[in-house]
Amino acid sequence: MATDAKILTYIDALENWVLDSECIVVLMSIPRMEQALLAARQYIRYMKTHRNVWESWAWNDAQIEQWYKSDGFKQASRLIDNINTKFQSANSGYRLRVKKTVRTVETQIQYWRDSDQTLRIGIQLRDKLAKELDQSGYTDTPGKTEAETLQKYLANVHLSEKIMVAVPGLSDHGHGNAYDLVVEDTKGTTMAGASASWKSTWDGPHGWTAKLKTAVEAAGEGHFKGPLQSPYEPWHYEYH
Repeated sequence: MATDAKILTYIDALENWVLDSECIVVLMSIPRMEQALLAARQYIRYMKTHRNVWESWAWNDAQIEQWYKSDGFKQASRLIDNINTKFQSANSGYRLRVKKTVRTVETQIQYWRDSDQTLRIGIQLRDKLAKELDQSGYTDTPGKTEAETLQKYLANVHLSEKIMVAVPGLSDHGHGNAYDLVVEDTKGTTMAGASASWKSTWDGPHGWTAKLKTAVEAAGEGHFKGPLQSPYEPWHYEYH
């Protein structure tokens, strides 16, 4: 199989010939080759249906600061507080914890780097790619043609799991239009959190998924849609 050195050479080729500058900056901030490779694959798949990643890229500091001063943020904040009040009145002893801040690219990178899943799937992708690069047509000094061949491969290669972490820069949380609503008790203990490990709890006997949706529909004034279905995140709601 192809060596890690050859894989890194082909990641460089993607950066030179395929990926936008925003993506390249992110890849340079991910030390594990496997996770960087997986991120490159996600960008390439996004590019299949979107012309440019920068059109959906997470806001910079100036844009975030402008959002915090906007009527849109004030409305979202008010509605989240109303949803929390409604939830508490219907579920004695429990409340919602919601981060109202926009998730920066730097934070998204940290989530990607800290994720066991992105590392696990990245290793799987590396192994698949090592076999692919052994085939004819992949030289040791890739140019534009080889980079575009690899682009097609990564756009279509099958992986065993659906990735639960948004690739850095393209998270819905990067534009002030997505919120994770976490259930906790009055002591601050998390009862239903915002990660895949909590899915069974959300849909378990307590029925947190339905209870949260009831509160959102009752107090969100129609501005919140959810929960997110793909990937399934019962805690994730989009603000419009």
